[in-house]
Amino acid sequence: MKKLILSVAMLCVTGIFYAQTTFSTNNPFYSSSGQWASEVSAQAAPDESPCVDCEVDQIVRMTYNPYDTENMSLINQTGDRNDANVFQTGQVNYSAVNQDGYSGLIEGFDNDANVYQEGDRNYSDVGQHGEFNQGDVIQIGNDNYSMQNVGTGWAEYNSAYVRQEGDGNASSQTQWYDGNDAKIEQLTDNNEATQIQTSTNTHMAGTGNSASIWQYGGDDNVAFQEQTGTKNSAFSEQNGMGNTSKSTQSGIGNSGDGIYSNFARTLQIGDNNLACVDQDGGMLGANGSWIYQLGNDNKAGVSQETSASGWGNLSYISQYGNSNTASVTQINGSN
Repeated sequence: MKKLILSVAMLCVTGIFYAQTTFSTNNPFYSSSGQWASEVSAQAAPDESPCVDCEVDQIVRMTYNPYDTENMSLINQTGDRNDANVFQTGQVNYSAVNQDGYSGLIEGFDNDANVYQEGDRNYSDVGQHGEFNQGDVIQIGNDNYSMQNVGTGWAEYNSAYVRQEGDGNASSQTQWYDGNDAKIEQLTDNNEATQIQTSTNTHMAGTGNSASIWQYGGDDNVAFQEQTGTKNSAFSEQNGMGNTSKSTQSGIGNSGDGIYSNFARTLQIGDNNLACVDQDGGMLGANGSWIYQLGNDNKAGVSQETSASGWGNLSYISQYGNSNTASVTQINGSN
């Protein structure tokens, strides 16, 4: 089953309307003859793309007594070779590092957490369980919030990194089980970033996931990444104001070293752009999504699904200008 819906909004310049294609000629799936590499059926887009109703829950922030002028730091470590370093300047900063070091069969070891908060009213709570975990939180401005919860049970070689330079930023990272990696950088004000990487109940599921969020050059951006299963990869970069990026990926038995993996790449430069990706690839299924939006008020929605009998889906959206809309829905593989 194949369904590809493309919608092109009209771009108004000095009273004259120009049609603008949402796919550029550097599309890797566009043939030199000007035809799509694989034949698709095209039809008029619906009034709204699936991305319009794509919502991201606001991060619920824990607070520290705003009437207290002292900084608070609480560290609780058990297990082997745990390490924590907290340096706080300013006032009313709060840091709680909890590394219990328990990893199912044995006590965890080599856990590491470093928290540095320079401004006022910053809040950080790391919390690591398992082995080879690492956290790094740097918050330089005021009123920033960072929450990391790395893993329990078979939680091996996890890593998380947060850097928030501006004011009023919030980040939340959750990683469970093996080999996860997460990075967040927010350099301006009032940005929010959420990363969730989990596995199923099996020991090896959840290995090799990677997630990155970069938000800079503007304020009030929101990014959300959720990955369940094995060998998923998500990258989101937003430069501007009021942009929203959301990607949800799931799949068991995918291999990130080869062609069998889910990956989502989103780049948005401009203001008030919206990009949403939902991918579900199972066993030998694989989905790939590229979204590039340069301009303002653009919307892109991608929904891809595979089954064990299908190889995978690939989607490429490139939108330049303002008020463009693109929607892609692909159910079974080899699209």
